Amino acid sequence: MSKKSKIKDLMVLLADPDIYHVYSDSGDGFRHEYTIGIRETDSGTMYSMNYSDTGEWSEEMRGVNVFHILNTGSGFRWVDTLPDLNLEYDQMYQLQVFLRFIQDIEASGKYTTKVLKVEEVSSYKF
Repeated sequence: MSKKSKIKDLMVLLADPDIYHVYSDSGDGFRHEYTIGIRETDSGTMYSMNYSDTGEWSEEMRGVNVFHILNTGSGFRWVDTLPDLNLEYDQMYQLQVFLRFIQDIEASGKYTTKVLKVEEVSSYKF
């Protein structure tokens, strides 16, 4: 079974996707790098991240899927896009962007995380 048919079988569409654009700035202005879609399916919430259709990418890469992950209601399941365990720097960036986005959407403001650097053990407060 092809990758496209697996995803098509999984995604019995219940709603149009919500679309989000990921912009980043490396010092020369913000550029649209990725597009993330959220779609409710009969199996759960499907998150998909694609390369943008802009000149940031070569013709072959524009619009190509990077990741698909499904929130089944009892956990998350990668769909045909399981990331390698050994990541290049750009792949790590893509994974961070995708997972942070999902965390923000799923948490709906219920949870916040703050990472603090401990300068002295005595200054750390619980």
